[in-house]
Amino acid sequence: MSEELTTIDAAALDHWRGIVADRAAQVLAKGVTKARALEVTQPEKAAMALYLLHEFPDMPRKEVARRVNVSRIDLDRLAYHNAMKLEDARPELAMKFTENASKLADLVGRKISRINEDDDQLDATSLKDLTIAMGISASNAATMAGVPTTVIEHRSGPTLEEAMSFREEIRARLAAKAKQESIDV
Repeated sequence: MSEELTTIDAAALDHWRGIVADRAAQVLAKGVTKARALEVTQPEKAAMALYLLHEFPDMPRKEVARRVNVSRIDLDRLAYHNAMKLEDARPELAMKFTENASKLADLVGRKISRINEDDDQLDATSLKDLTIAMGISASNAATMAGVPTTVIEHRSGPTLEEAMSFREEIRARLAAKAKQESIDV
């Protein structure tokens, strides 16, 4: 994934720093002298990893681990121990995505209006792009209307044994016919 981090929300990162500090205190309060938890050994990396997991939920963990420079094992453990905190943040994230989708829908509407009004713009737009946009819009409209977009069909047909038996029967017929033709010659 090529999501570029152009700016970091300092307030959000501070929020995760606080969570990391609380978790580090819990680990150390247990009397663990050789704690390997990222929250204890590298709190800034732990905070940045949680920030990325929260702000970019579609970013593969391998990419998060690479960007923060931690092992996947440490990242997975960090995510596991903070799963509830990440889950609590999901409704807020869903709201952000909804707002972005609304803004993008407005921009797409404006672009479509421009294409409708200008034949040169329409000529410059490929049929493939228009078809893809139409398909996505139709699918989203169906989803919003509650219409299933995937239909699962169950078909019944011959079993494997029946197909194998039929194949053997055809082979036998062809062999008999070939034998009959060789006798007739």
